[in-house]
Amino acid sequence: MASKEEVVQLKKVVQELRKGQLDILIRLETLEDKVAALEGGEVTPGKPKEPEPILTCVQCSAEYKESENAEGGCKYHSSRLTSAGWEYMYSCCNQGGRNYDSARDLPGCTKGKHRSKHHTEYFYAAYYFHMSDLSRKAKQLWLTMDLKDHVTECCEWAEVGLSDEGKVFILVGSVRNACGTCAEFSSEELKQCKEESFTALQMSDSVGWAIKAEIQSSDSEANAITVSIKSASSSIPLVKRVGLHFAGDVPMPGKVECLSDPSPAKPSAPYTIPEPTYEGPVLDPGVDYSKDRKSDYETETTNVCLLKLQQHGCTEVNSSAFKMKNGKWNNLFTATLKVTNTSQANLAVTDVYGEYMNEAGEWVKCDRLWTNSASFSMEPASTKILTVRLAIAFSDDPPRESEACRAHRSLPQPLHLRVTFVDQRGGTA
Repeated sequence: MASKEEVVQLKKVVQELRKGQLDILIRLETLEDKVAALEGGEVTPGKPKEPEPILTCVQCSAEYKESENAEGGCKYHSSRLTSAGWEYMYSCCNQGGRNYDSARDLPGCTKGKHRSKHHTEYFYAAYYFHMSDLSRKAKQLWLTMDLKDHVTECCEWAEVGLSDEGKVFILVGSVRNACGTCAEFSSEELKQCKEESFTALQMSDSVGWAIKAEIQSSDSEANAITVSIKSASSSIPLVKRVGLHFAGDVPMPGKVECLSDPSPAKPSAPYTIPEPTYEGPVLDPGVDYSKDRKSDYETETTNVCLLKLQQHGCTEVNSSAFKMKNGKWNNLFTATLKVTNTSQANLAVTDVYGEYMNEAGEWVKCDRLWTNSASFSMEPASTKILTVRLAIAFSDDPPRESEACRAHRSLPQPLHLRVTFVDQRGGTA
């Protein structure tokens, strides 16, 4: 035990430390340290505390400390980035842009906590980007599988390969352009496997399709990855296996084997394509509706825009795959036009807008129009090819297929569309 005089002297030393006479805080943990301090000897400082690591959030790419990770600090998108006309849009907030890379970097709209590792507890857009980058930037793609499902009209798929970070990845999903799930394994994790096999990934649905990826291990360096895909339209799964060994610490692929293939098996009853479902009123086959359609529009007077417009190809019709903020959907009509300046002078087009005819026979402006050149100049007798996409919003249920459909059933049938060009004098064509 230290004497009373030693304690008094120690208190004086502590007071001097608090006054800032020393730059570092000295912890006196043992009696020997206290004696050395009283005698003016050298004191061993305590072990400095390790700084808290700085983590990177996989949802928003922000850096954070776990001690400061509060709810609402992370902002991410809760939907995929999909193509809508000539733009890329997030359906969760209707943010987007014409450039895919810049649209990826748009700030998120959903708040939550930062996460340092990818997960499947809820959907976030960065998980889809991570899956896409795994396949797109893969050093090697060892195994690819696709199986058409005639019940769901989807295509279950799987990929196995080596990522750009040197990890073995497995990707599975039910639709190629939709987000599935993924798993990654380092060489150390794969080498730690013993004789037991384990399931790396598993997906299924109540409809009947299922995907399962297993890693078979052994005492030696030779392992294998087996992927099984069972569609809802067949009882026989598609099963493939790729060997796995190591060259030092680098995973290497082995032989690829097909263990089961449902394609040679003939179904008991031939599959028949169902009758097409019309999304609008059934047209009278005895009426030639093409008589009401004009292919050329030409203006001849001086008080209008001197342009000749000709349709260049067929008009494509599709429906947007996401709801807008107002709860409506978009019916999209894409037409390619051949525009010719028939005047003897330069002509400047300052605006382009689209209209459709409603049931009362009135021309109503479309909800939106996209074109590859909304304003342009033309020399005399020159010709320009323009692609114009018109959007008409509707509140009813969308058609089953968004890629190819008719004008929606809530619109007049047949539907008449009109594209108007405005020149620098206010003339129209």
